[in-house]
Amino acid sequence: MSGSMYDYVAWKAQLDFAGSDTEFKDMYIRLHNLDKCWGCWFPDITIGHFKEYFSLEELTSSKYINFMERSMAVEAFAPSRNIGIGLQQTMWGGRFYYGIGWWANTPSEQEGKEIEFYRDEAQHITGRLVFMPWAPCDCETRFWQIGISGSYQFDSPNGFRYRSRPEIHLADRILDTGALDATEASLVGLETAFVYDRFKVQAEWIAAMPVLQNEDKNLFGDDAILNGGYVSAHYLLGGKGFAYKRSYQTFDKISPCSNFDCSGCGSWGAWELGVRWSRLDFSEVSDGEADNFTVGINWYLNPNTRI
Repeated sequence: MSGSMYDYVAWKAQLDFAGSDTEFKDMYIRLHNLDKCWGCWFPDITIGHFKEYFSLEELTSSKYINFMERSMAVEAFAPSRNIGIGLQQTMWGGRFYYGIGWWANTPSEQEGKEIEFYRDEAQHITGRLVFMPWAPCDCETRFWQIGISGSYQFDSPNGFRYRSRPEIHLADRILDTGALDATEASLVGLETAFVYDRFKVQAEWIAAMPVLQNEDKNLFGDDAILNGGYVSAHYLLGGKGFAYKRSYQTFDKISPCSNFDCSGCGSWGAWELGVRWSRLDFSEVSDGEADNFTVGINWYLNPNTRI
């Protein structure tokens, strides 16, 4: 459920009933439209359980990402939903966006289960800047955006761990650093996306820099650098374009020009072809390196159904 009240208050309550436990997803209250009172730089204020401002692919809803799974690098490094307070604002006709906030890792202790060591107590200060150097019109289907994200993570008494599956969620993880003896770490992410009607190229690179306490776990000194990224290309047949939500600088729902209709001279909806190359490099703390290639076809029967 989500909604807004009296011009300045918005809220969302999202629960996940998958599996044996019910979990919070987005669960927040937001004060917005405050720029009407105090100027265009004044941000929206969000308090609750929501995604940290980091990574284009992570912030794009899983309903609207182009492949069934996010890339290896985003899974391994990008922080997701935690409890915190965030400030964000879009300006200059949606061409500039900033978001910054403080989060504490969501407790994962449940009855009969041990708390996951890499989610225990750590605090994050995370932010994201996005700029559109090219956007010839107000439409959402022709633009070039570039962005940078950063996160400083500290007070983690049980260390950090980075791991990833090969972009198939049912598969085993192919890279895993195990427990890294570090109480603090930094993340840096670069992103870009170029969209021209039915063609899109998207890329990200993320580096994690845990400050290791045990030199035996690092080949090059105390400060290890783990990194990874992806590049993807997409082409849309029969769709209105790759929709983009400038208010949050994330991709949005793809809609066919005509919905699927098998009667008479009907329509086949929209088709999307996509290819992605991803890479992860954990070599400074382990022997792990990986490359991954994904090819996909999406069939959009209507704005709410995708195969």
